Amino acid sequence: MKPDWQEKLTELLEQKYSLGLKGDKVVCVLSTTCGNCKMAARRMEGIFTRYDWKDDEILTIFSDNKIISGPIEERIDSFFDETKTKRRNVIIVSHDTLSLVAPRVPTIFLLKDGIVQKTHGYRSIYSEDFEKK
Repeated sequence: MKPDWQEKLTELLEQKYSLGLKGDKVVCVLSTTCGNCKMAARRMEGIFTRYDWKDDEILTIFSDNKIISGPIEERIDSFFDETKTKRRNVIIVSHDTLSLVAPRVPTIFLLKDGIVQKTHGYRSIYSEDFEKK
């Protein structure tokens, strides 16, 4: 039986990720204000380059936390500028939705055909896990 968060993640991706869930995907759940999220984004950028991940295989999820000032799109642009990482596919969800699909931020999911194969926090990102077979 899948954990409840995995079912919620799958539902969210089916609704909002237009590129579909076939094949290998990496889903990065990040916050625009989180220092560990910024470090995770930099680390994942190196992994994406090293293992030749394609843009359509990578998705980043941010929440629109209304407490933080400024429009979410501006905060997301600033996040990518500050981390010197490439903006690929981004979806924005409510903070409540984000808390249902990820146990914490940052969380990095490695999926195969929509099924979570591995889950990583910042300290547990092992680049070998993202090597394509």
